[in-house]
Amino acid sequence: SEISEDLLQKVEDLINKTKIYTSGISTDNGIVFKNNEGFTNLTANVIDNGVDRTGNFTIRWFKDGNHIYAGRTIKVRALDVESKAVYKFEARDTEGVLRGFEEVTVTDVSDGEPGKDGTTYYTWFKFADDEYGNGMSSSPDGKEYLGIAYNKVTPVMSNNPEDYQWARITGEGVPGKPGDDGKTYYTWVRYADDASGNGMSDSPNGKYYIGFAYNKEVPTESSNPTDYQWTKYKGDDGQDGVGIESITKYYLASEKSTGITISSSGWSTTKQDMTDVKKYLWSYEVYAYTNGTSTKTTPIIIGVHGQNGADGDSGIIVSPTPPENPKVGQLWQTASGEPIKRWDGSRWVLHYVSVENLDVQTLSAIAVNAGELTAGKIKSKNGIMLIDIDAGKIVSKLIDNGVVDSTMELNSASLAFSGKDSGGNPANMTFSMQGLAYINQNTGGRSKLVLSDGDIYAKNGNNPLIGLSSYKKYDSGIIKGPFIELNSSNFMRIELIRTAFVVTCTITMQAQFPRKGRFEDIVETRIPSGYRPAIDVLSSISEVTNGQIFGTGRYVIKKDGLITIDVENNLYLERTLTTTWITEG
Repeated sequence: SEISEDLLQKVEDLINKTKIYTSGISTDNGIVFKNNEGFTNLTANVIDNGVDRTGNFTIRWFKDGNHIYAGRTIKVRALDVESKAVYKFEARDTEGVLRGFEEVTVTDVSDGEPGKDGTTYYTWFKFADDEYGNGMSSSPDGKEYLGIAYNKVTPVMSNNPEDYQWARITGEGVPGKPGDDGKTYYTWVRYADDASGNGMSDSPNGKYYIGFAYNKEVPTESSNPTDYQWTKYKGDDGQDGVGIESITKYYLASEKSTGITISSSGWSTTKQDMTDVKKYLWSYEVYAYTNGTSTKTTPIIIGVHGQNGADGDSGIIVSPTPPENPKVGQLWQTASGEPIKRWDGSRWVLHYVSVENLDVQTLSAIAVNAGELTAGKIKSKNGIMLIDIDAGKIVSKLIDNGVVDSTMELNSASLAFSGKDSGGNPANMTFSMQGLAYINQNTGGRSKLVLSDGDIYAKNGNNPLIGLSSYKKYDSGIIKGPFIELNSSNFMRIELIRTAFVVTCTITMQAQFPRKGRFEDIVETRIPSGYRPAIDVLSSISEVTNGQIFGTGRYVIKKDGLITIDVENNLYLERTLTTTWITEG
């Protein structure tokens, strides 16, 4: 038998009532934003065999699962999207049956974070006597090996020979049949600004290129850039990074717990008060960068206004007669202003009493909450603590195995300790506005620490006070002399730095002397008071010019600040000294 057409029609009607139609979302500006800018319109489409049926249904839009809009087309702004958000629509018929749905993910991308600063790399050069780096020097004079260290992040060259790759740079005569003597060959090294040798210099400071000239028969380096092979040995400086210049925070008190965006009205940089109506405090931040750009965070709720609770009672039962069946801790008062009693489980005990004056011979209490207390003495039961209010004195003792180990006494605006010091010696120590004083009771030895404006001074026994933290500098400037009548170009300069009782001294002199030997007490200048050494300081110096040593001399810095110099070569030479000493001034 055949299935009746009525039954087939009923089946088809049943299918049509629950049919899910083909659904899709169309946009007029894509679904990807950049840097929180722009907007797009999302349009719902419900299709049945190529026919648009969208108008037959109610369209409801959801963002991340939350209903936000009803209608076929919804406008989505970049400011509404924090990184990404899922937008979905549902199409329902008049009976609320779901007949179609679709979702799409809308994203907001931002430019990447600024790159880190570029790193400047350096190549180090040193010279030495052999392939192990012995006799390492910054000067090639007399050296046969060149050491190179590549890709260093600091321009300060290491003094460790193992940091370098060593190679021979001077030739030697080859033994053989009688003939000419072997020659010594030199490698010249110069520095420049570019590959053409412009700005050529003996110093690598500020230079990016190094030039080598090999197998030269004279040690004197040429000043012609074309004589050198130029190579870039230091990278270019990195570009400046981008930092945060400012952060501005915005606030908005609102009655809404959702749907607040940066474009909502009422934002201010002043924190707004929440109320019973405007319960939610929203906030977002604007980051301004040093390159002129800025970014904004997504608004979030940072506070919710709570409702006031109902007023509670005092917890005290006020009644002429005791409460029936009281619980432990229950408070009872016969009338307002009368003593308050507490049920301890078996009886009513006095809990609180308020009086104008209380006069008792002995008062025992676990805790006292007193606004103002007038008393003569307060002492502990075990005798280790005493407060003598009338005398203005506080005494505290440390008991060790029943014996007083040490005592602290605060009296007359000074704090005194007596007992054993860190070495186990009986001693006294007092701290007052005059400083911290220590006395060893066995030896009578004394020490003192004095605090003053800008410094801390220490004193041991009868020695003078010595500053522990002072810092000061002295610079004599350029001084003509000594023996200006011999050479008008003679000059010297003294530079001093004092930290506590340590002095660092640099004497710079370039002078010609009438003879070799000692010259006592140079009259043109001396070490000023406050920097002078505790004992005479003797320091050797090299007598040099253009890096070449012509002699060895010596400075004598005397306790009275006078300067004596020993001269080996009396020509017009540099005589520079840097040394350190202890001062008592």
